[in-house]
Amino acid sequence: MDLCWLTVKEASKLLSARELRSEELREPFLRRIEDVDTRVRAYVTLFSHAERGVRGNAEGALSGIPLAVKDNICIRGWRTTCSS
Repeated sequence: MDLCWLTVKEASKLLSARELRSEELREPFLRRIEDVDTRVRAYVTLFSHAERGVRGNAEGALSGIPLAVKDNICIRGWRTTCSS
């Protein structure tokens, strides 16, 4: 199973059932970014670790789900460059 092609719902279900750990879900995405982004250059800043311990312990609907945030969206504590 190629984890990069799971839907959020499918990934969330696997994480909730503890059939998959967030680290196991994250790694294929990081490898794909590493393989492709030198050509595509879609990522400005990459945070490859879980932020739960840094940002608080709240479990939410997207907890453990890899995601990308456009660099023109401000996130408290992180640099926003708008790719400039």
